[in-house]
Amino acid sequence: MTEARPNIDRSTPHLGVANFVISFRKPDTDMRLKQAKVEAAFRSIIDSQSTQTNVPDGFDPSAPRLVLSSGNKSIFVSQVACQLTLNFPEKGVRSIEQQWDIIAKNIREFERSVLKMKDAAELEVSSVVLGIESSSNASSGDIAMYVAERFLCRPVDGAMASAQIALGYKRDEFFVNVNVSAYERMSIEVPPGAAGIYVNVTKMPVSERGIMLQLDVNNRPRFLDGRVAEYESPQALLEMTKSWTQEQISVVFG
Repeated sequence: MTEARPNIDRSTPHLGVANFVISFRKPDTDMRLKQAKVEAAFRSIIDSQSTQTNVPDGFDPSAPRLVLSSGNKSIFVSQVACQLTLNFPEKGVRSIEQQWDIIAKNIREFERSVLKMKDAAELEVSSVVLGIESSSNASSGDIAMYVAERFLCRPVDGAMASAQIALGYKRDEFFVNVNVSAYERMSIEVPPGAAGIYVNVTKMPVSERGIMLQLDVNNRPRFLDGRVAEYESPQALLEMTKSWTQEQISVVFG
């Protein structure tokens, strides 16, 4: 038996987190020794001392070696990439359009800072990853059904328990990855001094449910099949990301 599509209530979509990553052509195995250089390069974004993660040089090169953080901004520097993370914890304060202006401004400043630390010839793939969510008072099953029927062509048989849709596209010289899922957040309170205790998350109350859209846009196609392309400023990437953000918000959230 096919269930009817639920008409669920939802909050206005909110952009909760934005990440911008610039990768290096070759691993920088001495990155942990360049703390002063990293701090000077990113001072216009985060004017504070960096933290060393004390990860061994032979460990996963993508693991951060240096971290800078201030408020809702963080910068992670590994042997293979630099990442800017912007968090927007307050919902309903700004529209996604206003948030996007903040994101684009910070990405441009971040790129200028990376170029103080690395020559353009040392840089390669750039990517923008956005997390957009809309909370709902509907049940988990109704939210999962809503997500599934937005994308599935075949009828959904039985009661939906969960849903996650992943789609990948290539447009011009960009890959666009779209991931849509129903999410739940648990309310967990751990008393002071209770380190090491076992917490059964399945017994924790749900504090929020909703729909999550994750959008990953990158220019990796420029570097495939042995191509040695020059590093490109993020302007075209930003334009493609903004276009897809507007389109996918319409598709996913209606």
